[in-house]
Amino acid sequence: MKEIAILKTLNAEYRLKTEELIGPLVAEWNELLQDHEVWSKSKRARTELSKKSISDLKRLGFDCDEPALRKFANAGLVEIELQMTDDCPAWQLPWEYLLTSATERFQSKSQMLLVLRRLNRSLKTTFVARPSKLLICKNNPEYLANLYTDKSLRYEETNVAENIGLESDVDAHNLTLEELGSLVANYCPDVVHVVGVDSWQATTFKYSGQEAVSVRTIPEGMMVKGVDDAAEIASPSRLVTALCSCGNHLPRMFAFNFNRSASFAALAVSRGAHAAFGFYSTIDDLVAESFYTNFYLAWRLSDWNLLDAFRLSWTELAAETTTEKLCGSGIVLWVSESLLERERSKRSESGAYTSPSQPSAALRGKFAEEATKTLEPQPITKAIDVRIKELDDINYCLLHNNRNLFHWFYIRKLLPEGILRNVLTEVSLYVGAERLIFRARKDLRYPIWNLVDSVRIPLTAALPRALRESVYTGLHVKVSASEIPVYENTFRVNLLPIDQWQNDDRNRKWLPSFVLPRDPIVIQIVDVAQKYLAAIADDPSAGFNGYQDTASPEAADVQARAMWCALWNDFSLSYVNPPPSFKDKAQRLRSPSDVIKGRRGTCIDLALLFAAALEYVEIYPVVLLFADHAIAGFYRTQQAHEKIREYMVRNSSSDEDFWMLGRAVLPTIKEMIESKQLVAIETVGLTRRTAFLQAIIEGTKRVQESLDFEFLVDVHLARESGVTPLPI
Repeated sequence: MKEIAILKTLNAEYRLKTEELIGPLVAEWNELLQDHEVWSKSKRARTELSKKSISDLKRLGFDCDEPALRKFANAGLVEIELQMTDDCPAWQLPWEYLLTSATERFQSKSQMLLVLRRLNRSLKTTFVARPSKLLICKNNPEYLANLYTDKSLRYEETNVAENIGLESDVDAHNLTLEELGSLVANYCPDVVHVVGVDSWQATTFKYSGQEAVSVRTIPEGMMVKGVDDAAEIASPSRLVTALCSCGNHLPRMFAFNFNRSASFAALAVSRGAHAAFGFYSTIDDLVAESFYTNFYLAWRLSDWNLLDAFRLSWTELAAETTTEKLCGSGIVLWVSESLLERERSKRSESGAYTSPSQPSAALRGKFAEEATKTLEPQPITKAIDVRIKELDDINYCLLHNNRNLFHWFYIRKLLPEGILRNVLTEVSLYVGAERLIFRARKDLRYPIWNLVDSVRIPLTAALPRALRESVYTGLHVKVSASEIPVYENTFRVNLLPIDQWQNDDRNRKWLPSFVLPRDPIVIQIVDVAQKYLAAIADDPSAGFNGYQDTASPEAADVQARAMWCALWNDFSLSYVNPPPSFKDKAQRLRSPSDVIKGRRGTCIDLALLFAAALEYVEIYPVVLLFADHAIAGFYRTQQAHEKIREYMVRNSSSDEDFWMLGRAVLPTIKEMIESKQLVAIETVGLTRRTAFLQAIIEGTKRVQESLDFEFLVDVHLARESGVTPLPI
């Protein structure tokens, strides 16, 4: 058995060994973490992955019973000693996520688990005790200047320089690798901060709105200026080689501020750097900027104590940022010497008993004093920059599902240090004679106040719920500081009807909100279906009990069949075209009451009606979307649904949300239909009085031919992710 890693805490040591397991694990976790933006939104998915973390750590030889996990979580600080070799890719595992997710239930805000990576290398180097030269490499070549403007890069440059207290004496903006290597060789920086765009994000941005490109096929790297000023990919090896061109004077610290940069950090330390930061996966730009702001200030105030600065910046970030924003992104710190040994020696000398994951009280005091100095800029309008991109269309479904009113909305404090007090933001949406208002007031301590996930307006107004046609209205934004207005604008937005569903990439996912099991007519349908259930089951006491009758795998079929019989026998339905909509890719959807009272519906109206009836009796429904058609379906057992949930946890695509199963999942959907775990039913058959089994045959055929299949919408997974029925 080969040793792949040594996990060390202040009081214990864990040696992990395996033979052939590590390669497949690295590949599997790399896929999972690249899609963390999808599954991080689902508490159930995070719980499932926590179980997987425990299972995989156990396979690697880690003791994962509850007392051992609790003890490990309470250790507060863990250092992983790794080697960087081709034959053992353990250094590529997301150790930060594996360890923190496995011990999450035993952690608290005051006792978190902080993870360090120590590279076990033979190369010995020495560094200046106090850095004096800073190099900031800014990279947004060619088309990427539309994604990250020169102005935004200058903001970051000023912020880094002010907080670390060093001047960046040279301009390293969009250099070729050859130019960068020459600059580093002559300048010999002590700290290098690299901001840029990784190759995957660049590809996604370049081909946005065009035919999908699989980012999995794009080589790993960061975009730099190449031949004829065009953007090209610099591999981790090529970029780090250029950054380490200063002979014996190697930089003490590297900080890579772009997605998927952890391998760059590992290579920098392997080439001789003392420490390097990177991100395992994608991370929100504003979260990354806040982390580095805190780190550089804390590092300077701690007299260049790397561990204490990391502890403070991490605890500050965890206090300010939601779990979903941080989960799976992976802030990775590689070091060349053991910070844990230093901490153990320090604690032995001082007898300290504070949490190893928390910064020293002295540093916290200095940091608070520095960060909360009141700023009094003149004029105050020069201290704030407001950046907003509004949505073109807003409907009740969006607001109901706790989604954002803006593509982005943030306020930047232009002065890097100190606190700007009494900043007030007011957002007003005009709906008829009413004004729906959001207000927030804050003292700006950090350089960025990100409001996009915070702006929420009340849903009590009558007009948004009663609206039956689109109307243009105003979205008013006002920002002031110390009662002085610094920004004010009114945006023209289109307020959509409550029953309008947008079948586009951004809004398609809200379809489960139009599955309405509490519509009064659904209760009537179930009441009528009771007699058919008793007849089909040949049991006068039979009831709609969902999946409770686990002894009978056909129980769900019988209940669905009874519902079907009631709909085509007692509620005569006809097919009709959808109500008019005056927007591309939009469709007006009828509620179950509208369908039954009007005795007509479209294919999607009928699919939503049948899905609502199934959900009411706690059978898990699905809606299958094709290019110009929709049908319904359901899982025959809870176990079948668990299978698809597990599949989505492992294979979810960041192109859609957790409950949207696209063409990539079609082979699994077909297999589940063939093995009678999932039922697809042609719900238009309700208008033709088609027999239940014949409707299933037609639905199955539609899926198996699959030429125009687009999505399976899993209503139960959507409910678990907080997508609830509209109050129509």
